[in-house]
Amino acid sequence: MICLQITEKEIKDFFVSQTEEWPEFGERIKDLDRIQVRRLFSDHQEIDIQFNPARISSTTAAIDKNSLSQRPCFLCSANQPVQQQHIDLCHKYFLAVNPYPILRYHFTISAQNHTPQAIRDHIDDLCQMVWQLPSMTLFYNGAHCGASAPDHMHFQMGEKGQIPLQYNWYLISKSLNPLITLGDEGIYLSEDYIVPFIAIKASSPETAGHMLEHLFEVLPCSNNTEPNINILSWKEDNHIVICVIPRKKHRPNCYNATDNSRCLISPGCLDMGGLVITPLSSDFHRLSAHDAISILQEVGISRDEAADISNRLISHFRELL
Repeated sequence: MICLQITEKEIKDFFVSQTEEWPEFGERIKDLDRIQVRRLFSDHQEIDIQFNPARISSTTAAIDKNSLSQRPCFLCSANQPVQQQHIDLCHKYFLAVNPYPILRYHFTISAQNHTPQAIRDHIDDLCQMVWQLPSMTLFYNGAHCGASAPDHMHFQMGEKGQIPLQYNWYLISKSLNPLITLGDEGIYLSEDYIVPFIAIKASSPETAGHMLEHLFEVLPCSNNTEPNINILSWKEDNHIVICVIPRKKHRPNCYNATDNSRCLISPGCLDMGGLVITPLSSDFHRLSAHDAISILQEVGISRDEAADISNRLISHFRELL
C-alpha cells in the first residue's frame, strides 16, 4: 500500500512546468489542443475518433522479444531525454508526463525498477492511486493489449472526462448485470457496451483490490504471465470503479491487411474505452462508427466468453462460502 503524499494541484503544476522547460513537449501539448476529434454514434454507442499523428511510434511498436531486446527501454530514466523530469512516488514509481500525449494531463506512472508489465503485484497500488487522485482516470494496458513497453511495469493517467466509457458511466452503469454484490458494492457484467467487460464498484481501495484479486482467479490466461486485459479506473463519488476489459487479440486483422481494408489501429485501453486513436489522416476521415466498433469487437471477447467468466466467478465465490 502506498501513500502518494502529493496533491493533484502539485501534479498538474508539474505538468505545466514540463511544457515550459521541455520545448518539444510544450509544442506537442499545443498540437493536442488543436487535435481533431470526430464523435460518432451507432446503436446508442458513442465512439470518439482522435487524429493523433504523434502516436505513430506507439501504434506501430514491435513488442516481440527480439525487438524488445534490441532497443533501450524508454521508461527507464537513464534512456529518457534530459528534459524529462520525474516525481518520486514512495520510492516505488516515477510519475512523468507522457511525451506523446493523448489526453489532457497525460502521465505515465512507471516502476522505478525495470520489471515486466504485469499488474498482479501492483493491484493495491492502483487502487490507492485512484482513491487519492479523484479528478483523474488511471488505466493499464496488459503486455499484449496495447502496451508499447511490455518489458517495463507502468500505468497511465489522464484527467477525467475524456474517455467515453468513463464520462458516460452514469448511463452505462444502469445496464450492468450484478454478479456478486454486498450492499452498494459488487462485481458486475456489462453486456451492452461495445465490448463486454467486468466492472468493480467498491467503497474503499482495500475492498476494490480484494475484488480484483478474485476476478484474476477466474480470468482466462493462455501462454502469457497474466490474462489479456485492459483496465480503466476512477473514483466515482465515494466509490472506486474498475472496468476490466478482457481481450482475445492484440491487433485486428485490418492492421496487417495489404489491400484497401488496411487501417493502422492498434487498440489499447483508451481505444477499448471508446477513444479510438488514428495516427493516419486517411484512417481518421474514412472510419465509420460501424468500422470502429467492429475493430474493437474483434479484439475484445464475445458475449459467450464473458458469460463463461461470469459463471466461473460466481462458482469461485460459492466455493469460498
